[in-house]
Amino acid sequence: MSKLKPNEVKSIFSEVVRGYTLMPTSKFGVLYVKHVNTFDSADLDLERAGYERRAREMGVQTKEEFAKILEEQGSWTEKNEADIAQNKRLLKNLHKTKSKLFLKSQIDQVKKQIKIVEEKLLELEFTKKSLFINTVEGFADKKINQQYIRLSTYKDEFLEEAKFTLEEFDEIENDDLLELIGTYNAVTSKFQGDNMKLASLSPIFLNFFYLCDDNAVNFYGKPVVELSFYQAELFSYGVNFKNILSDAKNKPPDNIAEDPEKLIEWAEANKNAEGHLPGDSESEDGAATSLVGATKEDLEHLGIDTKTEGISLQKAAEKSGGSLNMQDLMKLHGV
Repeated sequence: MSKLKPNEVKSIFSEVVRGYTLMPTSKFGVLYVKHVNTFDSADLDLERAGYERRAREMGVQTKEEFAKILEEQGSWTEKNEADIAQNKRLLKNLHKTKSKLFLKSQIDQVKKQIKIVEEKLLELEFTKKSLFINTVEGFADKKINQQYIRLSTYKDEFLEEAKFTLEEFDEIENDDLLELIGTYNAVTSKFQGDNMKLASLSPIFLNFFYLCDDNAVNFYGKPVVELSFYQAELFSYGVNFKNILSDAKNKPPDNIAEDPEKLIEWAEANKNAEGHLPGDSESEDGAATSLVGATKEDLEHLGIDTKTEGISLQKAAEKSGGSLNMQDLMKLHGV
């Protein structure tokens, strides 16, 4: 996971709290992009039915109707649908397995499998989406995505005067619309992916977050139901990571504490390892007898002193016959 620069974190934090992002355009000047909330989304859901009706009136086929044609052509078949479902099930099982492991080497092994399945699933879903784009549902999706821009662009920082009416937006020239869409995607991309998680672990956010008693109203100064999706997301991550750090028996290494995914894995690993570590009441003779195949990196990741525990662990591994493979791990955890 790439680390955000301090100025990038500050930008995300300040814009999420303010509730808007500045968007400079060559055609329309500087616009204020409001961060949408659940009420905005509900309004657009009402518009979706109108776009679907318009598409049917133009003779556009539904996904179900078009699927039959693609099946006959062999372009997209029931087998392709089954492949998507199978990969989704496999991905769910792999995540379930990973959440129950505590050795870093085993977690990394499962993560490699997850990446392979995710890439395959992404490829299948991209192909499906591209094939079904010219359907009633595809037409409505495209129009709604464009209307998100119309609904969220304003002339002022107080978000009181909308830049476009519905009629004005529909009359925008195609080239200008493409530029508007491209600029909108560019300025809002900072809130995508893992950036919000990274921002929730940054000092600029935590310095204020720890003063609000886990109360979103105290933090943002408005009712929770009025929060933008970004505001709710950032605060939820803050609560989640605060709980992880509060429940942890050991302080996570610095390189882990600033990486959301590694921090989650570290917390899950330490929780799963309870009863298996040296000195735990559930472990035999005070030794980590169930840490089969543990490497030095695995032990250090769990906070075990490898200088004092390495010999007993080595003997335990030899006694049990070695390390576990991927199939053994998945059987072990009932997957």
